[in-house]
Amino acid sequence: MKLTFGTANETSTTLYLDEDDTVIVRSNNPEIAHKIARAVNRDDLFEALVSSLTPFRSSEMGGLLVNMIDIRQPKAKEVEKQLNMLINFADVILNTVEIRSEINEYDDANAA
Repeated sequence: MKLTFGTANETSTTLYLDEDDTVIVRSNNPEIAHKIARAVNRDDLFEALVSSLTPFRSSEMGGLLVNMIDIRQPKAKEVEKQLNMLINFADVILNTVEIRSEINEYDDANAA
């Protein structure tokens, strides 16, 4: 699997997963998507990225981290918003990987 950089504007960046699937990063900083794509593609670290992101799903530790933010603290709302955005991005990557794996398993089963 390989992430390639697509288009970018002020609010989102498009990454392509093996040119078959699209991942959209919603961020005011398109450099984040560049860094993620480079990290994923460098030395075939895709599996390591998936493994490291898995605990941060919104349904797992990621959601718990957001709930731990004390909104009474200064700038807590901004921190909560940014953490939520990062956790949602992890969800998008992991969901795309799962869908792609299911497609590959289906294709392999039907090829036999």
